[in-house]
Order: sequence, then C-alpha cells, then structure tokens
Amino acid sequence: MAEPKVWFITGASSGFGRSMTELLLNKGDKVIATLRHLDALSDLSAQFPSQLLVIQLDVTNSAEVSAAFARAKEAFGRIDVVFNNAGQCVAGELESVSEEEARQMFEVNFWGAMHVSKEAVKFFREVNKPIGGRLLGLVGGPATAFYTPAYANPDLPGSKVRQFMASGNIDGDADKAVVAIEKLTHLDDVPMRLPLHRKVDVNKFESWSEDLYH
Repeated sequence: MAEPKVWFITGASSGFGRSMTELLLNKGDKVIATLRHLDALSDLSAQFPSQLLVIQLDVTNSAEVSAAFARAKEAFGRIDVVFNNAGQCVAGELESVSEEEARQMFEVNFWGAMHVSKEAVKFFREVNKPIGGRLLGLVGGPATAFYTPAYANPDLPGSKVRQFMASGNIDGDADKAVVAIEKLTHLDDVPMRLPLHRKVDVNKFESWSEDLYH
C-alpha cells in the first residue's frame, strides 16, 4: 500500500478546497487545510483529528504563509503536494468594478498565489527528503476577468458570459474535478495544464482527461 501523501491546501473552506480536503481525508492522506475562518472545517477536524491540521491563513500576508508552512513542517515533517487553490472571482466591466475590489482580487489571485508558490518550492527543496513535490493551481478563464468593456449588445462574448453566470445553469461539479486533480499527483509524467470540462478539443490533452475521469 502506498504511503499516505501530505497535502497543503489553501482556500479550504469551500468549493474545490473543501472538496479536495474531504476526498483526501477519506483516502487516508494527511492535510494541512488553510482558510480564513477556522469553524468552516470544524466537522472535519472532529472526524479526522490525526490527519487534519487546520490553520487560519490570509494568503495575501506573506508572513502568515511562511508561518503556515513552518507549522506544517512541525506537524508532518514534509509536504508532498501543495494545492494553490485560494482565489477570488470578480466578474464585471472595467468601469463597474471598484478599484478596491480589483486590487483585492490581485492581492489574492496574484500575490497570494505567489506567496504560496514561493514557500512551496522552498519547502520542496529545503525540507523534503528526498527533494521534490507537486505544486497544483487553478487557472481562470479570460471571460471572467474584470477588464471587459461594457456594451449592451447581448451577442457579445462579455454579455453572454454575464447572462450565463446569472442563469443558474452553471453545472460544474467540484467533487468530480478534485478526483481528477488528485489523480495527477500519482502520475510520473504530469501535463503542464489539465482542461477540466466535458469535451477537450485539443488532442494532446484528450487522453489525459479520459484517463483521469475513468
């Protein structure tokens, strides 16, 4: 039986982060789950006391990120996979999004991701024996960026994206997605990117998606 992996997950309170945490704990892996509100994982803490370390973390604070990785070292001695998941989505046109909202999005999605990535690579190199580890992250689509000009034409891509997001027809399944993402960590030859949706048009990624979903 393979040795349990140790995961470090940001944004673990909901969505992909919560789903991945539950999946891993049920598989027998160990998880350092970081989030802003500790009570969001109180049920899992009670259920998996020896496998789960919950740390309050604001990824925009580099000192807190460093401290979280230090606590992970004390608790488990290594980290096999870092799931750089914490993020915010601001959907809107340039003139409809406040500067405060836009700056906060970049603080989390850019600087937060950078802080975590930097500490992850350092940990993989300086703490893990043998050296190495997996760093996973999520990439948003350009249609959800806040830089889209506002136009009334409902046929324009920006308008269609807003209509779709407001329709309630978004049917993504975070639980299915994290199963595919977790399988990546067991592959020796890992793809740089993994599109996760019903149909992959790019041939070189198609086989990866089929293998991971089945």
